[in-house]
This record gives sequence, C-alpha cells and structure tokens, in this order.
Amino acid sequence: MSYHQLILSLHLLAIAIGIGIGFSNIVNLATAKSQTGDISKGLAMGRLANRKYHDAAVIIILITGGLLLANLVSMAGVSKWFHVKLAFVLIFVVCHFAARATVKQMLATGNTALMPRAKMFSHIAITGAVLALISAVLAFAA
Repeated sequence: MSYHQLILSLHLLAIAIGIGIGFSNIVNLATAKSQTGDISKGLAMGRLANRKYHDAAVIIILITGGLLLANLVSMAGVSKWFHVKLAFVLIFVVCHFAARATVKQMLATGNTALMPRAKMFSHIAITGAVLALISAVLAFAA
C-alpha cells in the first residue's frame, strides 16, 4: 500500500464516519422532536456521546484532505468541481463547529432556545458534506 492509498483510505473512512454520524444526528433530532421525558433525554445523551467521534472524523477529514492536497503536483490541472468541493468543505466545517459551539453554549447556560440554531447549523453541515462528496466524485472522475 502506498502513502497516497493509505491517506486516501483514512480520508474516505473518516468521510463515511462523519457523514454517518451527521445523518444519525439529524434522524435523532427529528425523533426527539416528538418525544418527552426520559426518551428525549436518552436521545440527547446519544447525540452527546457521538460528539467526540464526530469531531475526530471531521479533524481527520481535514488532516488527510490537506495531506492529499499537498500531494497534488499542481492545482492548475484540477477541474472546477474540485474548487466547488473545497467551497462545500468550508461550509461543512464552519457549520459543524458552529453547531458544536452552539451546543456547548446551550449546555453551559441551560438555554434550550438555542436548539433551533444548532439544528440549522447541523442541517447545513450535513448538506455541505454530502455536496462536497458528490463534487469530489465529479472532480476525480476518470
């Protein structure tokens, strides 16, 4: 296995984990909307338990993506889809960490009125991640 294959494998694995946890959180949030009491608390605990794994996946995506980008000989030969992908990655990352910061603020203050903001950032983040993935396929299609 080459260095490139190793980094690409880690990158794709982190993308799968990150998008998977993101979708799981969206489904969890939608389910929690109609629940109360212990069920609602349990769903929230599940989301909180996934935080460190989701953050780790996002950080690994950024590190391995940066390493893969450094391996490119030149940016001159990349397609327009690669630049579109980078824009969606930026949206994904900014919204992921904005959602995380909002949840942190909500936990620190107990202000549950911040939940709509966290949901909005989460929805934008997962959409950005999926569109980045689609754009990457288009950018690197043979």
